[in-house]
Amino acid sequence: MEYFLILGNISNIMLSKSQKAIGVNPEFIDKKINHAYCGLSYITVKDSGKKYASLKNKVYLYFDGVKKYSGKRSERACKKIFTELIGIHKNFECDNVLYYFNDNTGFWMWQGIS
Repeated sequence: MEYFLILGNISNIMLSKSQKAIGVNPEFIDKKINHAYCGLSYITVKDSGKKYASLKNKVYLYFDGVKKYSGKRSERACKKIFTELIGIHKNFECDNVLYYFNDNTGFWMWQGIS
């Protein structure tokens, strides 16, 4: 699955300059999770190391740094999982855009990934 990125490989990714992300709120995040669940997009949440969780077309994938786990999840479970993960890790990627919360400024930021 080529759309998954691991933080350990972040140096190989071209990132654009960060911009303030206006409109990133719970409704925006919920919409992105819905799009990923329906297969219109994908969403990935990463920790500060090698672990990540991703969702696309009802399939939930989790990598714990050593082994991958995957399976289909209900829409309700996916919303709960990803809302909590985004709240904890304060970042998510979808549509080749990385959204992250900047603790220094108190704003969500976005950065294009190519």
